Amino acid sequence: MEALLHHADPHPKVLLRKQAYKEMTEECTNVDDYSLWVKSVLWKLKKNEWAKPGKKPRSIGDLGVAASLLGFRLTNFMKTAQAAEDIEVNGGTICFCKSPDPFELKKHFENLLDPPGRFYYLYFSDDACLAIRNPNGGVDRYNLDISSCDASHSTELFRLLERLTPRGLPRDDMERLVAQCKLPLRVVSRVDPNVKIVLQPLTERLYSGSTITTAINNCANICIGLAISQLDYTGVLGPDGSSFELINAAAQAGYIVTGTNPLTHFEDVQFLKNSPVLDNHGDWHPMLNFGVFLRSSGTCNGDLPGHGPLKERAEAFQRGLLKCTFPYCTSEVIDRMHAVLGTGNVVVTKEVEESLAYKTVLNSKYPIYQVDTVSFCRRYRLDDSEYSDLLHEFANLRFGQHYNASCVAKILKKDYDLTTTELDTNKYLLNEYNSDRTEASF
Repeated sequence: MEALLHHADPHPKVLLRKQAYKEMTEECTNVDDYSLWVKSVLWKLKKNEWAKPGKKPRSIGDLGVAASLLGFRLTNFMKTAQAAEDIEVNGGTICFCKSPDPFELKKHFENLLDPPGRFYYLYFSDDACLAIRNPNGGVDRYNLDISSCDASHSTELFRLLERLTPRGLPRDDMERLVAQCKLPLRVVSRVDPNVKIVLQPLTERLYSGSTITTAINNCANICIGLAISQLDYTGVLGPDGSSFELINAAAQAGYIVTGTNPLTHFEDVQFLKNSPVLDNHGDWHPMLNFGVFLRSSGTCNGDLPGHGPLKERAEAFQRGLLKCTFPYCTSEVIDRMHAVLGTGNVVVTKEVEESLAYKTVLNSKYPIYQVDTVSFCRRYRLDDSEYSDLLHEFANLRFGQHYNASCVAKILKKDYDLTTTELDTNKYLLNEYNSDRTEASF
């Protein structure tokens, strides 16, 4: 019934959903109480993704659009419930943040700055932040991430997800969604489609295309949060500077976590690619990491949108990217980039909106604030000369130009653990928009 009423709701894949539901209606599979709405899962390479050098490409388990229609409403209700009910346990709080709404992020960052109890554990899927009081009266903070999260779930976690779902139709549907994660995997040759391998999992495995991904990852993070809540936290660190207490707590829940080294500055906190930053009045605000903008600049999925000269289309695309990335904040660097790009046409593509969907939410009621330069530089450990390079060189880049310096290298290293590369100095790489000086690219 939920699929019947809501398969045509606004969504990036609404046309595919309409077609899938139409086909199920014609085949009468949409009224089968036992069908999983999918028979097997296509295992394929994830395309159009930038990966770190030396890292293996990621694969995805494609269940198809019809499979998602079986549970897209149920899992959304579960996420809404998780966001509405904080877990108060052992003197602290375990809290789910459903979306990067600026008001929500500001509230959570304030709680991470000064926890309302013994600890504050904020999570979304496999991403989490922890603020916990130490015996010295201070607060230690961590950016925790579950290593190989989707591949680490045990059978018991799937049973837990089923038990968390209310009895009756909701639980019946959840059991069907979990059953989808035990379907055979098809690996098809890209050379000859008739050559394929079928793999049958012995237990449930979380396929990346499953609609229960966020819900079950949330359960894993809740288990880790509960294990941390039981700690008699001392703040003692191991030889490598990491907290063995947090490592052991996560291990008790069945997971390996990264980010167990305590953060030095509050600006080091990162959640959903947002970090706290001071404004010029001394108030904390969420700001999308600058590395997100750096990594997105100069690239688009497919051809540049629009028609006409390439330069005008590229500038319109960059205006749209800048507008969507920093909708609430102004700074010397951001203002300079706006001035360089001018006030021409603004193109906000579907790809830009989708890439920022879980990183920023446009809320017109959130006030515009001026970023404090010292606070911004503190996150990226930029000295005065490096900030000057960012402001006077990077922010002045125009179409066709490339840039590489320690300022952008530090930002990319901090936000993505990526390094920069030098551009070949051969003259054929320069075009009419470049000066005779050879630039570098990031």
